[in-house]
Amino acid sequence: MLRLASRAAVHMKTCSSSSCFKALPALCRCATLAVGMHTAAALSTPRLGSRTFAAAAAPARLGDSLHSIDTPSLIVDLDVFERNCLKLKSAMEAYPVSIRPHAKAHKCPQLAQLQLQLLGPSAVGVCCQKVTEAEAMVAGGVRDVLLSNEVVAPYKITRLVALAAQGARVSVVVDTLQPLEQLAATAQEWGTSVDVLVEINAGQDRWVAAKRSFT
Repeated sequence: MLRLASRAAVHMKTCSSSSCFKALPALCRCATLAVGMHTAAALSTPRLGSRTFAAAAAPARLGDSLHSIDTPSLIVDLDVFERNCLKLKSAMEAYPVSIRPHAKAHKCPQLAQLQLQLLGPSAVGVCCQKVTEAEAMVAGGVRDVLLSNEVVAPYKITRLVALAAQGARVSVVVDTLQPLEQLAATAQEWGTSVDVLVEINAGQDRWVAAKRSFT
């Protein structure tokens, strides 16, 4: 039966909001399991008759069967994680470029910080796919985020600009003028700036914006 090893890290993951990512302890070695807990804001204690279910309980402990781990949970093999990071660092040392690992798979700022630490000075920040992921990264101490997707809804643009107003370096891609204009207006209103990258069709035909947008 598969069981949690000492080099595993388990984190309860319920959403991409910052409240779900604040309490994961430092990832540790040897015989200690790093277990993430919900913050008080995210906790509830449902009751059935006189029986109480502890929603705050750790999702798993060392020696537990993998089948008994509460879900959803993020389970990380730290040996593989570190090996992959060091392999990427070694592969990129021959090129004069910066590295920006993607955080959309784990959505955990502690893991993102460990990625940046292992990748060294060439790692400038992380990529996120959603505004909620960027908010979680910034709330967890990652100060440079690139949203590698377009943001169109005005309220999401405001939330993204708010991260820059908090002191984070925020970048986002655009492929039409409308969100670009909204970004500029919102950043001016908040007295801050957001870096912008123009997304173009590099041959995969995933670019759907009208060609006249940037002509």
